[in-house]
Amino acid sequence: MKKKLFVFAFCLFIQISTSQAKNLYYGIDVDEIYNNGDWGHKEDITQLIDSYMLLQKIKKDFISCPQEIPDSTICYENITKHLLQNFYKNFDKDWENYLQFKALAEKIYAVPFCENKFSGAGGEMCDIDTQIRINGILKDYTTTLLHSTEKFFDDYYSFLHDCK
Repeated sequence: MKKKLFVFAFCLFIQISTSQAKNLYYGIDVDEIYNNGDWGHKEDITQLIDSYMLLQKIKKDFISCPQEIPDSTICYENITKHLLQNFYKNFDKDWENYLQFKALAEKIYAVPFCENKFSGAGGEMCDIDTQIRINGILKDYTTTLLHSTEKFFDDYYSFLHDCK
């Protein structure tokens, strides 16, 4: 009986030691990825995993954006800003282009909703109609950024799907 208990304890110790020896990060064996790939440093893998986990958080934030305008527009804009800061190369230029895009879209969509010469004074309703259209455009742009970033991870780093 003591011999069986000793063998059981020894096997348990070996199993625990082996599992602790693995360099698991969010459930991914960093050593295995490093040894089977063309990586410069293990830190590159952990940084990639951190970026992927950040993307997952941003996706959850996007899904939970409010439906009401202007809160939803603000939410999409904040998510776009986080995506551009964390996953794209030229944040300052990209953010400036985004703000110019938004301002131009507001001007362009104000025309059909606020500048029709056959309608009465546009008033508040034309602003609301314009903001509804702008909200949809900004949501589409944010969705495009999310999908393109996720596609990059899917295409080149499929092991990230094992993150826990």
